[in-house]
Amino acid sequence: MGNGQQGLEIVAVDTDQMRVVGQTAAIDTRIDFAGSHLFAAAKFSQLAEDLEINNVGGFSSEPFFREIMSYVSASQITAAAALESFINELFIDRSAYFPEYTASGTERLWEELRRLIERRDRVLDKYDRALALKDKKPFAKDKQSPDYHHYRTACLLIDVRNELVHFKPQWASETRTHAPIAQQLLKVPVAVSPFRTTSPATFPTDFMSHDMARWAVKTAWNFIEAFSQRARLPNKYAFMVNDINPGYPIWPVP
Repeated sequence: MGNGQQGLEIVAVDTDQMRVVGQTAAIDTRIDFAGSHLFAAAKFSQLAEDLEINNVGGFSSEPFFREIMSYVSASQITAAAALESFINELFIDRSAYFPEYTASGTERLWEELRRLIERRDRVLDKYDRALALKDKKPFAKDKQSPDYHHYRTACLLIDVRNELVHFKPQWASETRTHAPIAQQLLKVPVAVSPFRTTSPATFPTDFMSHDMARWAVKTAWNFIEAFSQRARLPNKYAFMVNDINPGYPIWPVP
């Protein structure tokens, strides 16, 4: 500071989005993104619905199929991304959500969790680890629980996301990964596209429907709600429920 004044050390003042650090009182900011992913998934679902409605009973051209595949696949990817972002945000804000583990001596635990956050696979394992920290039974070991349904559908959503992101073309007659996913989606049930051209339904083409996009939004939202209630933690995005209303009954309806 000027005029011979000594710099004032300001210990970080944390809020959800901003903190003050260092001698110059610089502002350090960050954003969370799970809410944006949820909103994007809901928006893509709405766009898919509008497109289906505007083409019912008419000729569906190649540009139509490209457009609806873009909306529906984007809803799957962003809905699954919301699940991973949400749990990462909770771990990063551990002082707010896990205050019982902020005392001295827990550094090794959080270093382990930091490595877990950096991993991009086995997203739902992060949720089960968070439940363990809260002395709650993990979803994976509680198959008789009424909310286990939301865990299983979240697993399917992540499988769908992985197949789309790491897509490998397969013949319709093959039974590797696409066929089992198609069978699971039909059991949910997820309605196939009203413009489908093959039988039996094949993944992903025949599931490029508004119902598929809406299912992704519902699945992500209901799992976050199920986790929050099981962990006895607030759903930080509860205020968004009207903005992302996927057109299905919201929690706790399966």
